[in-house]
Amino acid sequence: METLIKDFRYGVKSLLKQPGFTAVGVLSIALGIGVNTTLFSFINAALFRPLPFPDSHRLVRLWDGHSSSYPDYAAYRDESKVFSGLAAYAQRPLNLTVNGESVRIYGEIRSPNPGNSPRR
Repeated sequence: METLIKDFRYGVKSLLKQPGFTAVGVLSIALGIGVNTTLFSFINAALFRPLPFPDSHRLVRLWDGHSSSYPDYAAYRDESKVFSGLAAYAQRPLNLTVNGESVRIYGEIRSPNPGNSPRR
């Protein structure tokens, strides 16, 4: 136990002799903890928490790796005996014009069936 106390005192003395090295070490640890906490918060919110509406465990996402057409969506919707409802969406680049100035934005095109949408 004495050796441990001596080693601890020696370490503290060494750090006090070199305050620049100590500051860089403390800042590195603080930055690492901050980045890890931020990443954990985002990942926890996006992947592990349930979605904020009733029966969120019943949601299923289907895709075929490419854009599906409206006839594909209509066939899934009309012929499916498994799903209680279907909604389709597609993300597209759009041009937004305000006061004659155009800006490129990304938006979402969605099927018009609000009766099957999740409620908050």
